[in-house]
Amino acid sequence: MKQITLLVFLITLLLVACTDENTLVDNETAKITGLSRSSTFLFDTVSVNGIALGNSAESTKVLINDSETNIDIISVNPTEVIFVPKQSFDNAKISLEVNGVKTNTIPINIALTPMYDTVRVNAGKFIMGALSGFSDETPLHEVNLTRDLYVFTYEVTKELWSQVMDTLIIATNDFGFPADSITWLKAIEFCNRMSEIYGFEKSYNSDGPNVTFDYNANGWRLPTEAEWEYFCKAGTDEDFSGNGDINQMGYFDSNSGLNSHKVGEKLANQFGLYDVHGNMWEWCWDKYEENYYTSESVADPTGPVTGGRHVMRGGSYQDGFNFARISNRTINKLDHKSIGLRLVRNVQ
Repeated sequence: MKQITLLVFLITLLLVACTDENTLVDNETAKITGLSRSSTFLFDTVSVNGIALGNSAESTKVLINDSETNIDIISVNPTEVIFVPKQSFDNAKISLEVNGVKTNTIPINIALTPMYDTVRVNAGKFIMGALSGFSDETPLHEVNLTRDLYVFTYEVTKELWSQVMDTLIIATNDFGFPADSITWLKAIEFCNRMSEIYGFEKSYNSDGPNVTFDYNANGWRLPTEAEWEYFCKAGTDEDFSGNGDINQMGYFDSNSGLNSHKVGEKLANQFGLYDVHGNMWEWCWDKYEENYYTSESVADPTGPVTGGRHVMRGGSYQDGFNFARISNRTINKLDHKSIGLRLVRNVQ
């Protein structure tokens, strides 16, 4: 009898302990402890970390400035809520509502487009072309560039392209990779859209395939061929800038696995620019002419007036390292898969 009584007592004690433990969990105050990133952009995936955050989208709401509109909740568990913002906010506050009770708030910024980095490249003179190379790289000639530039530190990424061009939302595992398969006309459109978004003058007027270039505008644009070679050289007289080792400076056919790679994985050149060798071909403004170079000194050249195809620079993950040389000039291929872009704009 004593054994039965003792057993009943132990079972009762265990049930009470479990009930008390569950009560503690249920009554624990929901609290946000941090975000995966406090500065993000439209349609990015953001994680809210904390304690007692709920178990489902039915129990938990994401509030930005006390509103739950334009937010898609992806998943909810007690320590993490993952959501996608569908509206931009500056200096906003984010909180959660868990089972009708609001949590603490923390700051968040949601930009219209992903952030981008630039390097200021000052105007200057340099020797353009090559002594030994393909025939279209000769003769050597002096070029005087009179405008300081802001140059994208990295090639345009897929997420920036997707946001600006209103294309389908890309998978998060594609974030950080360079935009690819870009035609020259689409690159022009992208530049103008970037200028509109950030309140700059458009650099281009386009009527179908006919595009005119306002070199004095302050908007985003493609570099001229001379500007591209200048910021790629970054003061060197070698075939490759930076430390001169192409394997450390860029991705080409022998070290890429014939796939593009995330921007910025290789070393920067002396100006702080990444992937100027390999990874993606980069569009320039200029039309291509094989014998365009002369031995005369020129200032701010913008390329031939006529021509049906445009210049690409820098080589790619699909091509040999010889195409990634500073002075190499190439025209667009029918297959645009390995073609991307890098933007510049005038400092004013």
